[in-house]
Amino acid sequence: MKSDDPKSCDKITDAEDHEECYHDIANSTGNYLICDHIKNKIEKNSCYTSVARKKKDTSVCDKISNIENREWCYHEIAEATGDIKFCDKITSESEKADCQKCIQDSVKK
Repeated sequence: MKSDDPKSCDKITDAEDHEECYHDIANSTGNYLICDHIKNKIEKNSCYTSVARKKKDTSVCDKISNIENREWCYHEIAEATGDIKFCDKITSESEKADCQKCIQDSVKK
């Protein structure tokens, strides 16, 4: 489906395809509000992360209620930008260190 109109997803009857449709449109348009149509929390978090990575916007990560998924979102933005400062938003010291190492390693390449 090539439409960027979330209403086009309403015609899909299969629940998984229905939610994937919203995810795809949110990612292609960069509109995280479309993720709100997704009922499955895992898929919704994945949607937010995809949009956040694309837009390089940590405020989209902040929409994720699960802390581990939210911090992974910050990690994804750090990787996408190559900017270690995004790792600083991660509260878990081990995850923050992993994020920082990942960015430092990618800079060395």
